[in-house]
Formats: sequence, C-alpha cells, structure tokens
Amino acid sequence: MVRIQPRKCLVLVDDTASGDLVTSLLHRYGWRMQLVCEDREAYEHMLRRQFDVVVADIDAIDLGGLALLAYCHQNVPEMTTYALAQGDDPERKRLARELCGCQGFLYFQRDEMTDAASRIAADAEFHASAAGQDGTPQLLAEEVAA
Repeated sequence: MVRIQPRKCLVLVDDTASGDLVTSLLHRYGWRMQLVCEDREAYEHMLRRQFDVVVADIDAIDLGGLALLAYCHQNVPEMTTYALAQGDDPERKRLARELCGCQGFLYFQRDEMTDAASRIAADAEFHASAAGQDGTPQLLAEEVAA
C-alpha cells in the first residue's frame, strides 16, 4: 500500500481572519498548513521545513508578500506559489507574475457573504471545489496562463 504524504502549505497574511479562511479550505483536503502573519516568521519556517506551496498576501505592502514570492522563485523554483489579493492592483499582480514567478492568484469577494463556494488550484495536480452556505467570504482562484 502506497502512503501519500500530506501536502504542506505556508500562508503569509496580514490578518488571521484571511489566513484562517485560506487554511481551513485547504485543510479540508488533507493539507498541512502553516499560517504566519510576519514575513520574518515566514522565512524562518522556510529555512526549517520544506513546503509544497506558498500563498502570500501581496496587498499589504509592509508585509513583504512580493518579496517572499520572489525569494521562493529564485531559491526554490520548483515550488508552487500563489498571491492572495483583496483588491485589483494590476501593477502588483504584474510584479507577482513576471518577477516572482507566481502561478496564480486567490481573491476574496466579501460582497457575497452568503455564498461560500471556493476553488483553489495549488498546482497542476490539485484542483478542488467546495461549496456551502456558512456565511464566509468567497475565495476564488485564477491561474496564470502559461
């Protein structure tokens, strides 16, 4: 019998509410999640553990999400990376794609609080959908075209 190891994901966000939403969605699929709210802490975890996926908030300028994605792209190019965005900032998204090698974006749609459908694509092998009526914000995924 082949035992499949749980996937590991590091999530860098500026507030725990956003991080809890992302981690709870991936945790449903057997992922091991590490939530951090400071970039220094994210780098410390990167040095101690191997992660399959990194999700970083790129909206909070002082958080260093873009820098973390760039670090992953330069030092661990095989790692899958996603940017978490709550606003629509085309320049930050361009930087995430072109300079940081970001494979996709996760968005919160807070105006549709009653529909908790979600789609997260962490890499080519993992595509999942979950739906519910629990009042949480909607989280959508957008993959970067190859």
